[in-house]
Amino acid sequence: MAILLGVDGKLSYGTAGAKATTEVTTVTDVTFNLSAKEADVTNRSGNGWALTITSLFEGSVEFDLFVDPEDTVYSTLLAAFLARTVKSFFFDIGDGSGVDFDGCITQFNFSQAMSEGQKVSVVVKPTASTRAPAWVAAPSA
Repeated sequence: MAILLGVDGKLSYGTAGAKATTEVTTVTDVTFNLSAKEADVTNRSGNGWALTITSLFEGSVEFDLFVDPEDTVYSTLLAAFLARTVKSFFFDIGDGSGVDFDGCITQFNFSQAMSEGQKVSVVVKPTASTRAPAWVAAPSA
């Protein structure tokens, strides 16, 4: 059994239209949210039960990084948020597999906890682009 630790995961960003290649090593916590919308397909064959199927997938990547105006990643992502620029992102669970997509930054939230370094919480969601979001399988050994 190969249990992956959070520290093994990677988050990369890059130019929209191509797989992200610049690893963001200054992130702290990273979360990839994956869910599916539900479609009601209730009919009489359900014997009184509501029936559901999944339809469209939804996803977002949320991560925190320290506020550092001299950090290229921080500056690039802030500029992309303010200019509404699409970037590519790759969320790697730690074995080379994960989700690859072009996304827009929908939130850039600053936190100033008294006893902590200032952080920003960033939320990225897939957006319309020349390539659809895709799950990438781990490379074969």
